[in-house]
Order: sequence, then C-alpha cells, then structure tokens
Amino acid sequence: MFFGRNAYQIAEQINKDTQLMSKYGKTTPSGVHYHIKQIQQEMENSISEDAMDTYIGEFIRARLGFEQDVIALEEIMADEKSKGFDNMDKELYLKFARTRHEIKLDSFKMLQDSALPLQVKKLKMERAKLRPARPMPEVEDNGVSE
Repeated sequence: MFFGRNAYQIAEQINKDTQLMSKYGKTTPSGVHYHIKQIQQEMENSISEDAMDTYIGEFIRARLGFEQDVIALEEIMADEKSKGFDNMDKELYLKFARTRHEIKLDSFKMLQDSALPLQVKKLKMERAKLRPARPMPEVEDNGVSE
C-alpha cells in the first residue's frame, strides 16, 4: 500500500524525514502496522455491492467480446475452407487458427485472474455474516502513531 514497503520500512522512512518527524514524532513499526490494518479494513468496507456488480458486468462484457472475436474468426476460417483445400490460403488459415487459439487462452487467463478477487470478496462477506463484528478500538488522534 505504501509503494510495496512493509511497516518497518515505512517507519524508517518517516523517522528519517525531519519534516514528518517534527509533525508526528518518532514512529514505530507496530504503530505503522496498526494504521495499515485500519486502512485495509476501511478499504475492505468501502467496496460496495455496486462496485462488485460493475466489476462483474465489465468482466462479462470482456468475455462476450472474446467470444465474438472467436466467432468472427471461425466465420472467416469457414469461408476460407469453403474454397477447397487446393484453393485456400493455408498460411492465412493457420494464422487465423493460431489467433483464435490465443484469444481462447486470453479468455481463460482473464477468467483465472478475475475469479480470485471475486471469490475472496465472497468469502469475506460470508465470514462477516457468520462472525459478529468486533469494534475497532478507539484511539485518540493526537498526530502521533505510538
């Protein structure tokens, strides 16, 4: 979340910066870790059902686009094949077949890449229904992370 750094690296960078040090005081990795957990919780709670519906809709549109591309290629391939084996452009036919195969692979990759975040969100929602929500401890905001 902070350019791929962990809590120790973030605390070290804040402590090295004199402007941040004078404003917030010395930070510790545990203090940074606490704030990272709060930010993660806020981010999880901010993803609404509408956002998931939009994400799923875009995913379905992309899948339909892949399917339409495959159908168009298959029509062109069938037209080329109808010319007969001797008259068809075999190299062009093979290029179309290769492209169709690549589109199908891209479709499967997209399915794999998209299935994980959707499944994680679904599991988190199910977990939240089963567990009672634990309130976050109240912390005074005096500008210091310790």
